[in-house]
Amino acid sequence: MKEVSKNLFALATLTAVIGLHTTNTLANNNALSALKQAFEQEKKVVDYGNKFFKVSNKGKVLSDDAKQWGCVQDKSTGLYWEVKTEDGGVRDYRKTYRWGDTKVSNVAYGEKVDKFNQREAHPSIFTVNKKRGKVYTDWNDLVAQANKEKLCGFSSWRVSSIFELHTISSYHSTGLGSNAPTWKEGDMFFDSYLDPNFFPTVKKDNDGLFYWSSTQILDNVYYSWGLSFDKGTDMFGYRVYEFPVRLVH
Repeated sequence: MKEVSKNLFALATLTAVIGLHTTNTLANNNALSALKQAFEQEKKVVDYGNKFFKVSNKGKVLSDDAKQWGCVQDKSTGLYWEVKTEDGGVRDYRKTYRWGDTKVSNVAYGEKVDKFNQREAHPSIFTVNKKRGKVYTDWNDLVAQANKEKLCGFSSWRVSSIFELHTISSYHSTGLGSNAPTWKEGDMFFDSYLDPNFFPTVKKDNDGLFYWSSTQILDNVYYSWGLSFDKGTDMFGYRVYEFPVRLVH
């Protein structure tokens, strides 16, 4: 399990680095070479589930029954995740965004059909989009604010990739797909593959649980990848449409 977590953390870190350094042809070619190696390694990783811990705004690990926390760490991957607020501020769960910013990687991914006959972004199908297409800067204020206040002690928050979003969805993280554990409580009218015990505002998202990722779709400059936590599956989102995002570190 330690080796699995180490591999997953290395993969997530590599993806983050690639997202910041694929701005020209040479960099993109290097990124693709690195991705090929990384995803060959990923094939050896077994399904790992989640081991969530609550973390304070200052970076202190809290007990599971803590009433207030700023982010969640998943010990299975080493990733930290933003917890949305309900205060009307920049991190409020009701905030939505059009897709993209100038730092989004040009590495783009295609899809495969999983064993449950649902399509999903797949790491083995990728290229560099020759054209970036229209991008927006709506979520930049969110990223900037989280880094300025050093949320949970970090100043390198960013919008998560589609593969990182997979790791907090029980649909993907358990390998059970539609048979994975779901939660339904509070005001929710649907089941969620995202645990509301650690991501509590999910209980209030009655309009659906589609979240943008920072990942582009193969040969498509009008849509990008997002994940629907109520359905469990990946979906295409039209870039001009506004949806929430969840930051990762």
